[in-house]
Amino acid sequence: MTDYRHEKQEVELALGAAIIACPRITRHIINATQISKPLTQRRAQLASAIDEARKLLDELMLRQVRLGWKDKDAA
Repeated sequence: MTDYRHEKQEVELALGAAIIACPRITRHIINATQISKPLTQRRAQLASAIDEARKLLDELMLRQVRLGWKDKDAA
Protein backbone atom coordinates (compact mmCIF):
# COMPACT_ATOMS: atom_id res chain seq x y z
CA MET A 1 0.00 0.00 0.00
CA THR A 2 1.40 3.39 -0.92
CA ASP A 3 1.93 6.03 1.72
CA TYR A 4 -0.89 8.12 0.30
CA ARG A 5 -3.34 5.21 0.37
CA HIS A 6 -2.33 4.30 3.91
CA GLU A 7 -2.72 7.91 5.02
CA LYS A 8 -6.10 8.22 3.31
CA GLN A 9 -7.33 4.97 4.88
CA GLU A 10 -6.24 5.98 8.39
CA VAL A 11 -7.88 9.42 8.08
CA GLU A 12 -11.07 7.84 6.74
CA LEU A 13 -11.13 5.44 9.69
CA ALA A 14 -10.73 8.40 12.07
CA LEU A 15 -13.60 10.19 10.33
CA GLY A 16 -15.76 7.08 10.53
CA ALA A 17 -15.13 6.77 14.25
CA ALA A 18 -16.14 10.40 14.77
CA ILE A 19 -19.27 10.05 12.63
CA ILE A 20 -20.39 7.10 14.73
CA ALA A 21 -19.44 8.48 18.16
CA CYS A 22 -20.57 12.11 17.96
CA PRO A 23 -24.32 11.47 17.71
CA ARG A 24 -24.10 9.03 20.62
CA ILE A 25 -22.19 11.53 22.74
CA THR A 26 -24.71 14.23 21.87
CA ARG A 27 -27.67 11.96 22.69
CA HIS A 28 -26.22 11.07 26.12
CA ILE A 29 -25.66 14.75 26.93
CA ILE A 30 -29.17 15.68 25.84
CA ASN A 31 -30.56 12.90 28.03
CA ALA A 32 -28.48 14.16 30.95
CA THR A 33 -30.08 17.60 30.67
CA GLN A 34 -33.65 16.32 30.95
CA ILE A 35 -34.77 17.50 34.35
CA SER A 36 -37.75 15.11 34.34
CA LYS A 37 -35.43 12.10 34.65
CA PRO A 38 -34.11 10.97 38.04
CA LEU A 39 -30.72 12.37 39.02
CA THR A 40 -29.11 8.93 39.00
CA GLN A 41 -30.23 8.39 35.42
CA ARG A 42 -28.93 11.81 34.35
CA ARG A 43 -25.58 11.11 36.01
CA ALA A 44 -25.39 7.78 34.21
CA GLN A 45 -26.11 9.48 30.88
CA LEU A 46 -23.32 11.98 31.43
CA ALA A 47 -20.95 9.17 32.41
CA SER A 48 -21.89 7.36 29.20
CA ALA A 49 -21.15 10.50 27.17
CA ILE A 50 -17.74 10.75 28.81
CA ASP A 51 -17.02 7.06 28.13
CA GLU A 52 -17.95 7.48 24.46
CA ALA A 53 -15.77 10.59 24.20
CA ARG A 54 -12.83 8.72 25.74
CA LYS A 55 -13.27 5.86 23.27
CA LEU A 56 -13.29 8.35 20.40
CA LEU A 57 -10.19 10.09 21.76
CA ASP A 58 -8.38 6.75 22.03
CA GLU A 59 -9.33 5.88 18.45
CA LEU A 60 -8.18 9.25 17.13
CA MET A 61 -4.92 9.05 19.04
CA LEU A 62 -4.31 5.56 17.62
CA ARG A 63 -4.83 6.90 14.09
CA GLN A 64 -2.47 9.80 14.84
CA VAL A 65 0.26 7.41 15.96
CA ARG A 66 -0.26 5.10 12.98
CA LEU A 67 0.06 8.07 10.67
CA GLY A 68 3.20 9.27 12.42
CA TRP A 69 1.58 12.65 12.98
CA LYS A 70 2.30 12.70 16.70
CA ASP A 71 4.14 15.94 17.42
CA LYS A 72 6.04 15.35 20.64
CA ASP A 73 7.03 19.02 20.91
CA ALA A 74 3.40 20.22 20.74
CA ALA A 75 2.33 18.33 23.88
